[in-house]
Amino acid sequence: DLAFAAPAAEENGQTVTVDYWDQETQSIVGHGTVVVDGDAYSINTTTLTDIPEGYELATLGDVKRSEERRVGK
Repeated sequence: DLAFAAPAAEENGQTVTVDYWDQETQSIVGHGTVVVDGDAYSINTTTLTDIPEGYELATLGDVKRSEERRVGK
């Protein structure tokens, strides 16, 4: 799963922190970042390039940006 944390300001967008969450163990298995437009309402999972080895996303496509959202495995 993914949990989106508070973004840091960028010149032409924002860097959003991504936590990769394992649904079975209920634990974070990795971290990453993705840069999005500053006013982006959602993030497309195709832009995530640092998915932990051995894992795949359970949710694909556009996902709403949120500090509490979890969307993968």
